[in-house]
Amino acid sequence: MTPGTVVRRVAAARVPALLFALAVIVALVVGYRSMRPVEWPVDPVRIAVIGDTLSAGPGDGDPWPTLLAAATGAAVTNVSVPAAGYFTAAGALGTFAAQVSRAGAAKPQVIVVVGGLFDVDRPEPLIRRAAGDLFAAIAAAVPAARLIVVGPIWSVVPVPDSVRRVDRAVSGAASDLGVPYVPLVYETWLTGAGMVHDDGQPTEAGQQRLAGGLADALRAEGVRLD
Repeated sequence: MTPGTVVRRVAAARVPALLFALAVIVALVVGYRSMRPVEWPVDPVRIAVIGDTLSAGPGDGDPWPTLLAAATGAAVTNVSVPAAGYFTAAGALGTFAAQVSRAGAAKPQVIVVVGGLFDVDRPEPLIRRAAGDLFAAIAAAVPAARLIVVGPIWSVVPVPDSVRRVDRAVSGAASDLGVPYVPLVYETWLTGAGMVHDDGQPTEAGQQRLAGGLADALRAEGVRLD
């Protein structure tokens, strides 16, 4: 046997051992990485709120969208206009539909439409059609955003038929398009003392209650707020 043959055989014998050692090292590295916690980037969820006076606020305190943002860290853009509605126009500022472009400009991940009380004097079929048109317009204008609709809330028990009619209309429109609907018409969040002003709009305490309740409702719909 020549010296060259001996060297080749020794080298060949070492290859499996080297491969085994390499496999062990790779396994250890992979195992170490798998045990480390995965650090996902966490950015605040971007929410745009379309609504009426309930969300715009009466001017004597922060409205619930501002309070929700402060409590959760969510990035909330509130484009709500006092006295707006699905069909009812708030003077020159228009209906809920007039708020869509400003809501979309915020590049939201979630759009929340809240309200409907200012449509109480409209026929139910008209409200339902206007609501459906709005939801379709939002889907077309901001297709990347998830839409969640929140119905009207009342501060007196029993709830008037006119308010329940709005709730049925908006709920029906949301159901027609497969949009999540959060009914508030029978919630008692604002029925306690000190929750609303004489005109029925929420006080500071009422806005706080709305912020907490709607935060829970959004979480129930899968929105990551914290």
